[in-house]
This record gives sequence, structure tokens and C-alpha cells, in this order.
Amino acid sequence: MSQVLISIVIPIYNSKKILPNLFEAIYAYAQSRSQEKYEVIFVNDCSPDDAWEIIKDLQSQHPDFVRGIKFSRNFGQQPATIAGIAHAKGDFVITMDDDLQHHPEDIPLLLAAYQQEKDTHIVIAHLQNKKTTGFKKFVSNMNRRVTSTVLNKPKDIHLSAFRLIDRFVVDKMLEIQTAFPFIPALMFTVTKKVVNVSLEHRERYAGKSNYSIKRMVQLSSRLLINNSTLMLDMIATLGILIASLSFLGIMTIVGLRMSGIAFAPGWVSIISSIYLIGGLILFSLGIIGKYLQRILVEVTNIPNYVIEDII
Repeated sequence: MSQVLISIVIPIYNSKKILPNLFEAIYAYAQSRSQEKYEVIFVNDCSPDDAWEIIKDLQSQHPDFVRGIKFSRNFGQQPATIAGIAHAKGDFVITMDDDLQHHPEDIPLLLAAYQQEKDTHIVIAHLQNKKTTGFKKFVSNMNRRVTSTVLNKPKDIHLSAFRLIDRFVVDKMLEIQTAFPFIPALMFTVTKKVVNVSLEHRERYAGKSNYSIKRMVQLSSRLLINNSTLMLDMIATLGILIASLSFLGIMTIVGLRMSGIAFAPGWVSIISSIYLIGGLILFSLGIIGKYLQRILVEVTNIPNYVIEDII
């Protein structure tokens, strides 16, 4: 019986210091496993350091184990992950971060969960004792809530970038054409047969996270606009609410007038109402503009990424 091939996909950005140790950890793990055969695909998201040179050196030393993809510019983690998945040959694809907080030694737990759970297509690591702190942790939690709302995922499923995806889901994900890919959205479009396995969130080996608070907020906004109509629904609901309140206000004024209650009209309330309505209109136009921008990008077939080199 032939060995199962497992592809490990890792987006790389600002990872020069971590990359050698990351590779050694993956290679040592793969060498210890006789049950499966492994390949690792490093996707260089136009990293500003010398990460691509290291990837080339690793590939030349281990041509049957290491593959590399280099982007022409920085496209982001989601397109980089999709590019790696698109070039993966494995029966299963495992995605993980490049900072060793997702450790290769935990891969058997993903495989075991897949084998134990019947009729499962995806296993996602539920990371325990996450190392994020302070305001960034708050933003991260809010981001997870937005993701849960937009994706309509099962409430008991926790998301992370450390996941195992079988070939069926991989193939179906790649059939979905979108200019703004988001891996969890693609996964839950294909299947809801997903399970979690609890894993420890390890200490970062070196450097700091490339996900700043600004980028996390941008990710949430893109998720809201690219994968749902939630913002448009909120605008419609807000419009109905304002119209209802305005109607109640008019009826109240009419009632007071008919009761003979006199009151001096003030320009402050009028100006405040104008500014409120004007601000809401501009906000609504901005949201609609974002959707129109996404539509324009989709119909013009702008690629998710541009590959400069493959080794």
C-alpha cells in the first residue's frame, strides 16, 4: 500500500530568523514518520528579508521535500495560503504559520482526529492559552466574533490557521473563483463537516507577529464586505429605524400642538438632525462603494496573486 502524501503549506513573511529552525522541526518530524510521505511548500509573500534565498538553499538540498513559491509583491496571508494549496499534491493539506507557534510535533493529533471522527473533512486546531495580550487580544476576540457571525459556522468550532484539509475539500475550494479569498469562508462554503482538536499555543520562536491591530481590523472589514451582505442589511435596518423614529417624532409634535402645548422651536435640533442624517447617508454610500469596488475587481478578473518564481 502506497504512503499517504501530506502537503504542508506555510506562508512566509519576515521569517529569515525563524525559517532554518522551522524547516529543521518539520524535517525532523517528517523523517520520524514512516506512515506518511511529506512535502513542504513555502510561499514567500514578497518578504523584505532574505527568506527567499534561504528557501532556495533548502530546496536545492532537499529537492524531493521542499518546494517554493515567490510572489511578485506582497498579497497577504490568505492569497499566499491559497497559492500553496493550489500547488499542493498531497492527499491532505496542512496549513500552519511560520513562527513555530504551530508546531510540527502536533500534526499527528490533527491526523488522529481526522481518523477518529467519522465523515469529517477538516480538522482545525483549537489553540489553548493563546499568547496574545492586551488590546491586541481584544481585537483578536472581536475578529473571531465577526468571523463566526459572517461565516455562519457551527458555534462550537474554533478557528485557527493550523488545520488539516482533505483532498475533496481542497479541490472544491479551488473551484471557487474569488478575487478576495478567505480560507475559512471557502472551507465552510464546501462543507460543515469540521472538528476541532485542542492544541497548546506555543511561544513564538523569534521576531514578532506580522498581524498588527490595523491589519486585523482590515481583515475584519474585508471579511464583512467580501463574504456577506451583513453591512448592507445593517444599513437597511438603520434606515428603517431612523424613519420610524422620525415618524414618531412628527406624531409627538403634532400631538403636542393639538394639545395646545406651546414650545419654542430650536435650530439646534434641526441642525443636529441634518448632520445625523447626512453622516448616515455618507456612511451608507461608503459601504455601498466598497461593495461596488469589490464587484469591479471581480468582473475585471484581477488575480489573487502573481507568482514571480517557482522552485
